[in-house]
Amino acid sequence: MNQEYLQIDRGEIVGLRPRRYKRILWIMVVIATAMVAMLLASPEADADANSYIVQLVNAGYDGPVDVWMRIGYAVCKSQQLGYSNSDIAAQIVANTGEGIYTPEAHEIIAIANVELCTPYGSSRLV
Repeated sequence: MNQEYLQIDRGEIVGLRPRRYKRILWIMVVIATAMVAMLLASPEADADANSYIVQLVNAGYDGPVDVWMRIGYAVCKSQQLGYSNSDIAAQIVANTGEGIYTPEAHEIIAIANVELCTPYGSSRLV
């Protein structure tokens, strides 16, 4: 009786632990793979926004990033709704204050088109 108990005990130690470790290892691999996939996918979402801001800075524009992002996404949305670039430029001039005139507004529209907007408007707009 004692011998059977020791064999079962050994079976649990030798037989069950490797299975348990394999299962835990498998779960860890799945979780790690999912985390890597999320990390690799995340920069794509912000790459266009970052490029947009970099291009604005390179063109000499400054100011709060959130304001420029709202302007860029408004450009995309307005184009999606069918507004002309002239109408969008007029809105930018009217709403941004001093220093932004029609030529600058068209430059901002061009930067937003290249960096933020898909052919059908921004993919981030709801």
